[in-house]
Amino acid sequence: MKAFDIMLLDQTRLTRQHFAKGERILSAGQPTDRAVIIESGSAKQSSPWFDGKKYSSGDIINFIEFLALEHYQSNATASHPVVALIFSRADIKEMLDRNHNLTWPLSCMLAIDATKRHSSQVSS
Repeated sequence: MKAFDIMLLDQTRLTRQHFAKGERILSAGQPTDRAVIIESGSAKQSSPWFDGKKYSSGDIINFIEFLALEHYQSNATASHPVVALIFSRADIKEMLDRNHNLTWPLSCMLAIDATKRHSSQVSS
């Protein structure tokens, strides 16, 4: 998913993190209390559902897991050096609520449904 509304948020309070090629950006088991958006570079996800999914500039890493789960179930590793913007759950909710006050809850519900469907397909 591309983060189209990033520029509307106050970026002075955001954290930027730098990751070297091969460095872990997100780890399975890590709380989903922050979202990671790639500002530059690229990353690759390894998970039970989307092994090998690639992310590049403007992508939110593991966004479905962020919306649906309390802990990430996938790993994301920098394929090339990455500069990432770190957003809190409140930041993302605020960004989605700007469109409509139902965008956040509906996004979470759809992500939960997608997570359940994928996990039942993997276990079958």
